[in-house]
Amino acid sequence: MDIKLQVLMIFLGSTLILNSLLNARRYPINTGIVMPTVLGLPMLAWALLRKHALSALPILLIEFIDYILIIAYAAFMLSFLIIIWLIWRTPSSTAPAATDALMVLGALLKGDEVSHTLDLRLRRSAEIMRQHPGLKVIVSGGQSAGATRTEASAMAEHLVRIGINPERIIIEDKSLSTSENLNFCLPLLEKELGHKPRLLTIVTSDYHVFRALLLAKASGYNAIGIAAPTPRGVIFNNLLREYVAIIRYLLLGY
Repeated sequence: MDIKLQVLMIFLGSTLILNSLLNARRYPINTGIVMPTVLGLPMLAWALLRKHALSALPILLIEFIDYILIIAYAAFMLSFLIIIWLIWRTPSSTAPAATDALMVLGALLKGDEVSHTLDLRLRRSAEIMRQHPGLKVIVSGGQSAGATRTEASAMAEHLVRIGINPERIIIEDKSLSTSENLNFCLPLLEKELGHKPRLLTIVTSDYHVFRALLLAKASGYNAIGIAAPTPRGVIFNNLLREYVAIIRYLLLGY
């Protein structure tokens, strides 16, 4: 292995692992926080161990591992870039007067309070609700493992704190995924509206709009998406998390 390539692999691998370690201290642990380590560890380990492996393993096996790593990282980069393109080309709408309701999708809490990501979603929703005084919002999110309360209860409390009348808030507090958000909200919205929503406006983070609308269509909604900004420090991590979720949906259908 060329020394320049080895140094590059050590640098990239270490940087990815450091990203996980630093963000794990600041944000709730999720797939996006763990993924940089998943990507960086094989790269770092092989860069450090390959020289020693040459004296212990057949050269054909060494070359095989080289090719496997090259193919794996190339496939990841290509698919990751395609998915980023799909995510960022998804337009963010504005809430039309004809929308029946807002839906705010949950995210992991930070302790008992909403995270920065979730705060930005809720503030975007509050802006829309002030523009449309008759519009109701459904906040959706259950109690994740290790949490002491549901995402929906924290979201409703936060909306009230920033000036939204609690009578305008509907709570769905059982869902643990985006697909469950959509499926569990439907009967609550039908009960509140007296009919199936003709047009639903989904508020979520910018990186999440593409998949949310994909799942909404699969669940039978006519929906548009409104994007809330993502905290800069975790844009890369959230894109990685969304990459994994979209690949899972394409392969497994959920």
